[in-house]
Amino acid sequence: MRSNLQALDGNGNKCVCAPFRGGRTIPAQVHSASIRSRRRFNLDLQHLAGIVGERNAHLLAICNRGLNAGFGDEEIERRILEASGNPPLSVEEVRRAIAKAHVNRDEGSAKHGNTPAADKTADAHKARPAFAPQRGIVRKMIEEGHGTWDDLAALSPVALPDGEDEASRLLRAVTCVRTLYGARDRLCLGDLHSTTVKPREEWVADMIESPLRTWPERMGTNPFTGLVGKTTEGRDSTRCKATVATWRYALLEFDHLPLDDQRAFWIGIIRRHALPVAAITFSGSRSLHGLVRVDAETEAGYSRAWDKLQAFFASPLDPVEERCDTSCRDGSRMTRLPEASNVETGEVQSLLYLA
Repeated sequence: MRSNLQALDGNGNKCVCAPFRGGRTIPAQVHSASIRSRRRFNLDLQHLAGIVGERNAHLLAICNRGLNAGFGDEEIERRILEASGNPPLSVEEVRRAIAKAHVNRDEGSAKHGNTPAADKTADAHKARPAFAPQRGIVRKMIEEGHGTWDDLAALSPVALPDGEDEASRLLRAVTCVRTLYGARDRLCLGDLHSTTVKPREEWVADMIESPLRTWPERMGTNPFTGLVGKTTEGRDSTRCKATVATWRYALLEFDHLPLDDQRAFWIGIIRRHALPVAAITFSGSRSLHGLVRVDAETEAGYSRAWDKLQAFFASPLDPVEERCDTSCRDGSRMTRLPEASNVETGEVQSLLYLA
């Protein structure tokens, strides 16, 4: 069995190997964008606020230069909004322009007989060899991760308030949502079938104003665009793979492991710094939901990150009960909203760890 676990790189870059015994990894290859495009993009941003009545006409060109410079959608959106002046451009205007810029790039590539960038990414992903399944990693973490629930809570980098009163639970939940997601992120809260997407702070306001017993049970693992996309079944939805805004987290859970073993697994993982764990929440039933940061730039990169997770934590070489739930690899999947109640059991979905 290998004695180390390579860090997740959602974009497929080569990484310095992360020792299983700790330490962060550093990408060894970073995408180098055109210096000229970056300068033009920065110059456009400097003049954006002064363009009176014509900002929308220039917005598409600015988005195109941002993509040519190698910036991601979230970075382009953030920088345009910060530079847009008064009155500011709306998030919807900027996101539509970014989406249109992507369409134009793909159509231009197809017109000249080239493969669109998204297809190239997918082809490159298919061409890479799969990660070889590893044996016994989950069991090793369980054996090394001895400790109590208090020991797991003590490992949390973000101090979580004690107490089971409503004020403490509200503070833990709001702290979690604001730590995991940015102010401009759009989230989906509700049940397994919910599609309502709103800005983070609107959900926080709802939580503050509502009794805990009425809170939604679940939240989307990743932020969404707020736009309508097609599900894999062809239905229109605001919560599907096509509308994931940022491929930030992977959801890891083990339904078939006893809770004590799940606790030991996560303690082992955290102590060894084997994965960048962002949050762990008790489901209020039989599992712990762990959010692992992958920060992939594309769906293909996210899928590759999950391939690596699967090789280590859902290995066909291991017993079924020691494999994570691979249905969680859907980036639009819902996880448990910390401190809400599990509808079936009535138990609190306790937040145990936050980074």
